[in-house]
Amino acid sequence: MSRPISEVLHAVLARAELSSSILIGLDDACRYGDITRVEHDVANKRISRWMEDNEGIAMQPFSVKKESFKRLMKEVKENESLRTR
Repeated sequence: MSRPISEVLHAVLARAELSSSILIGLDDACRYGDITRVEHDVANKRISRWMEDNEGIAMQPFSVKKESFKRLMKEVKENESLRTR
């Protein structure tokens, strides 16, 4: 991957805002060149794990998904900064 996953997830959320769907945002971010195909695949795995960890998140309103996704982004960013130390 060329960028940290936290940056990729940020691009996904920005696209998701337009469609009110994290998964559509993921695909759109790749389609419009915000992220690469490899970044898409890695982010897809991470987003799938997030959905598994947050059972029922798919049925929640976008505002709830967005807040949960922001927490995921924060956790990922913290983990990345720990790894670089």
